[in-house]
Amino acid sequence: MKNKIEKINNKLSNLFEVEKKPHKILYEAINYSISSKAKRLRPLLTLLICEAYNVNLDSSIDASIAIELIHTYSLIHDDLPCMDDDDLRRGKPSLHKKYNEWLAILTGDSILTYAFELICNIKNLSHEKKIKLISSLSKYAGKDHLIAGQVIDLMSENSNINFETLKFMHVNKTASLFICAAEFGAILCDATKSDFENLKLFAYNLGLAFQIRDDILDENSTTKDLGKKIKSDIKKNKSTALTILGLEKAKNLEKELYDLAYNHLSKLSINTQSLNDFIKILK
Repeated sequence: MKNKIEKINNKLSNLFEVEKKPHKILYEAINYSISSKAKRLRPLLTLLICEAYNVNLDSSIDASIAIELIHTYSLIHDDLPCMDDDDLRRGKPSLHKKYNEWLAILTGDSILTYAFELICNIKNLSHEKKIKLISSLSKYAGKDHLIAGQVIDLMSENSNINFETLKFMHVNKTASLFICAAEFGAILCDATKSDFENLKLFAYNLGLAFQIRDDILDENSTTKDLGKKIKSDIKKNKSTALTILGLEKAKNLEKELYDLAYNHLSKLSINTQSLNDFIKILK
């Protein structure tokens, strides 16, 4: 997996060359954000699916990176003072702390829009597949998924929400881009209808389990470990899996979700060893 992450990082590092333009500070801010130390889980998932179907990774890398760009934009905006107001991201100052708020907003906007431009410019990919990728990304990054989750997250500050609302938030704010990554792999590989659905359900359960684990780690880790502020949700009086379920039930739910993810992998028509290994690095 390490070589795939290196491919992703190399592609990202050459995506936005800082030229002598009047607005070069924007390019500097973009590179500051995308060069951060990150796990690259979402693009990695797409590439692992493509590898399992024996699809050339060189033709899939740009599509996978488009998802990482959406993820990065969402983190930039999430850290803004008007939202979560976080000073630290991926072990270094948040973009609005490194530069300023207006540049952070415009940088996020630039990364968001470029994700779709990147897909449009993929070589040796049919127009039909490009349309499917754009449709998937715009859906999961949009008003009823990623943004919907963010709305609920901000509305939940200083209020008690029930588990169903928390689940809605986690599925949309976190799991949605994992589902999108799985859909990207399925689209690029011409997966059967059955495989397509099982890949989506695998990613749904995986993404939700990942966020439950994040809730647990937020209570039991250090800022150095996570590269971001800890216990920020508790300080803002937000509900989490721990505050609603308690530690033991939250851990049990996490395990159940990972088991469901494994179960959906077992139904696929491909060798899923690398995807099983992917689950292990998240646990």
